[in-house]
Amino acid sequence: WNAKNPECNKKSSQKWYQKNKKKARKNVKNWEEKNQERKKFYSASYRARKKQAMPLWADQEKINWFYLEATRLTAETGIEYHVDHIFPLKNRYLCGLHVHENLQLLTATENFSKNNRQWPGQLSCQKD
Repeated sequence: WNAKNPECNKKSSQKWYQKNKKKARKNVKNWEEKNQERKKFYSASYRARKKQAMPLWADQEKINWFYLEATRLTAETGIEYHVDHIFPLKNRYLCGLHVHENLQLLTATENFSKNNRQWPGQLSCQKD
């Protein structure tokens, strides 16, 4: 059913997450504790993709501002903020750069619902 109904599955998962945030975070933490090597691999892979996607001319100070601002907003509002790549670093159709022009601040909920599936100028044939 999940494979045949990805949109329904996604909506159902998001609805469950909204109702069970603490339990979901606990589940993630438990998985990370039980799968430390896989967690390290995923983290290292993500860092490598970011590093490869950062050109020499990238303004590191402007990039850092986004991460500092996300931390500040999270602390100030109690709502978790993420730094999101507008154009994903890794996607079947395109690869964005890790530069400040490709970054935006989103709440965690907004970022999870976006889930690397939408970007400006996206063609209908590029939708999964």
